[in-house]
Amino acid sequence: MQNLGIVLYTQGNNKRNLKNCLKSLVNFKDRVIVVCDGALPYIEELEGFETKEYRNTIFASGCYNHGLRHFIKEGVDHFFILNDNVMVMDDKLFDNYIKVNEQTNIGLMASSTESDDPYGKNQNLKLTLELKEEYKLKLSKGFNGYLLYLTRDTIKKVGFFDERYKGAFEGSDYYKRASDRGVTSYFGWFADIEDSSSNIYYQTNRPDFIHPVFNSNTVEDRIIKSMKVFNLKFKTQPQNLFEIYSQKDVVQKLKNLSSR
Repeated sequence: MQNLGIVLYTQGNNKRNLKNCLKSLVNFKDRVIVVCDGALPYIEELEGFETKEYRNTIFASGCYNHGLRHFIKEGVDHFFILNDNVMVMDDKLFDNYIKVNEQTNIGLMASSTESDDPYGKNQNLKLTLELKEEYKLKLSKGFNGYLLYLTRDTIKKVGFFDERYKGAFEGSDYYKRASDRGVTSYFGWFADIEDSSSNIYYQTNRPDFIHPVFNSNTVEDRIIKSMKVFNLKFKTQPQNLFEIYSQKDVVQKLKNLSSR
């Protein structure tokens, strides 16, 4: 088994999602840390898993960073960040990301589906590239952030997630920084493995209760604050970056990456 660590992010208010997600990761129990952005519920499925609870919310980026630092200390080379609404349907999913990284040197990938099209047309896929051993790399217009893959080398070059983001745009910020440092594809051409969506099930169970921080009353304020941080750093908003690079630009960058 590859040297990997899985950071499972949960807000603690959806037991069914968390239970099902944990069940799907049972074969990786010693390679998972559950980081809760709120009160961690008591469920039997948590037995044997490493956990960390933040009852005073620190938002997703802070939770991600805790998990990454935990595995860095353990010498892990390949990191996965999962949201608890994800169920991994086939254990080979993790190995497939690592294999594609080995072939392409892409150090950051993000799960995506057609519904992640930022224009709302369910036409998210921009390009598919054939790799060795029948692996495929797909490049999409948008990504959902429910599964992120990154490497130790990526963290060395890019750093950790920016904890100024309040539950929005932390993934977009990290992708932009990673792209600027040459470890992944261009922003707006988001990299993923071709079979990720077929090996992931996205749960739609309703929460058990309304989270005190992550709810409909706070979402607009959180998004506005996060947009301000993004604009402060990059002097633009994510949607303005989607169409800057052509397919030719992207292919050339990927060739340069894979030749390293």
